Amino acid sequence: MKFCPKCGSVLIPVKEKGHVYLVCKKCGYKELAADETYVEKTKVERKKKIKEFTGEPPKESEEEREYVLESFSSGELDQEAEEEEEEEEEEEEDAYRRREIA
Repeated sequence: MKFCPKCGSVLIPVKEKGHVYLVCKKCGYKELAADETYVEKTKVERKKKIKEFTGEPPKESEEEREYVLESFSSGELDQEAEEEEEEEEEEEEDAYRRREIA
């Protein structure tokens, strides 16, 4: 990893006209990269969704309350939440792969 001699930011490898340059995204400094191989890696952290409720909760019917209690005690709600998380992770991975290809 190299740093910009002007501002100290990290230099990012960029392919341009068949050559690899190290470019500072902050100040625009640019230099031809040495014969080393550069790989740009980006770590994507998964953010947890936080739901915030304000005001009065909606009124539930007795049937809805019984269904929720029954589903919760059987573990059905946990399974649905896990499936939703897996789908979100797959969507994020697909989006990341599409950005890598482009």
